[in-house]
Amino acid sequence: FLYFIGVLCATAFRRPSSTIYVQMPLTVLYGTETGCARDVAERIASLAVATGFRDVAWDAMDAVPVSQWRTLPGPLVLVCSTTGQGDTPATMLDTWNTMLQVDCPPVDGLRFAVFGLGDSTYAKFNFQAKMLHNRLVQLGGSPIVHRGLGDEQDGNGHDEALGPWLVDLWPKLAATLLEDEAALVRTEFRTFKLEQQPEGSEKPVTMAFVPSVDVRIVDEETREQQHAPTEPLRRAGFDLTVRKVTRLTAEDHFQNVSQIDFERPSSADFAVEATDAIGLYPSNDEVDVEFLAAKYGNPTVIVGPNTTSYRRQPATGGALTPTARPLAQVLRENFDLHAAARRGLFLVLAAISKDPDEVERFTELATVVPEYDRFCWREKRTTAE
Repeated sequence: FLYFIGVLCATAFRRPSSTIYVQMPLTVLYGTETGCARDVAERIASLAVATGFRDVAWDAMDAVPVSQWRTLPGPLVLVCSTTGQGDTPATMLDTWNTMLQVDCPPVDGLRFAVFGLGDSTYAKFNFQAKMLHNRLVQLGGSPIVHRGLGDEQDGNGHDEALGPWLVDLWPKLAATLLEDEAALVRTEFRTFKLEQQPEGSEKPVTMAFVPSVDVRIVDEETREQQHAPTEPLRRAGFDLTVRKVTRLTAEDHFQNVSQIDFERPSSADFAVEATDAIGLYPSNDEVDVEFLAAKYGNPTVIVGPNTTSYRRQPATGGALTPTARPLAQVLRENFDLHAAARRGLFLVLAAISKDPDEVERFTELATVVPEYDRFCWREKRTTAE
């Protein structure tokens, strides 16, 4: 959603015409349970495009078999979290199971870098990232830099370790390039380093963003040709009504675990057997949808993957189809407007705003973790707000 709004505002990052594109490819893979590692992977891929890399791909680890890793073009950057008490996150379960096998395919010659996301209050802090790094070395891989270990307990969260790690990584990626391309990467990376503030300037520099989705506003003729749908884009199913929400944890507990009771229509054909999985497809509140759609004039838009900037990126699972649809329908069905705003959203807002005061405030929310936590989590502000 944060990238979608950025593109819709037509303020995507513009590179100077004199820039030399770097021919070297880069692949970024992530293992995540809640989405944090995915966000970091996307930021690294976006940074690579913004600093001149031309052939950039990013995806979940399980989307690319280990047997193909050593044949990937260019270096491999891996971002992974640790879930529970040292458990493997969902999007790299198959990968890790393969790597634990005696007959795991070797990765001789693979140049890689690992960054982990963890919380030092847990006994097995960043356990998965450490194990992944060590196993790749055992399989013949060559680390570009020492593994980075982000800690959610740091003053700036994971970014406290991520920034220095990227500063160490980027020149070493550039070291394999032609001299003029290497100089370009070093120069542009310094330009877009989030923490940097130009000497003598009061305005912080924000990292450029390169969207993972492509949004195009279409004219009336295109809309009619594509027969823009007005019905919700749903799979076969039926509507449910939330009847009751019961909190199971104490009110003063830091986690809110609740039981949600649904009511289904008596006419619905519904039977559950062991091993069945039920998918719930929520829609956003109409007040938020109508407000945002009206703000942009509710145009008809085509939303699809950004294949121009990225060689490969995570599949959308059919949620974003390159067909013409009213903006209100896209907002209603495809984005979680009630989620707490992620820090990356404020990076985008800082990049598209023309008000210096707004840029300063958005940058603060994107980079100062305690202030972000207070603004978005303690006060329960949603993405729509």
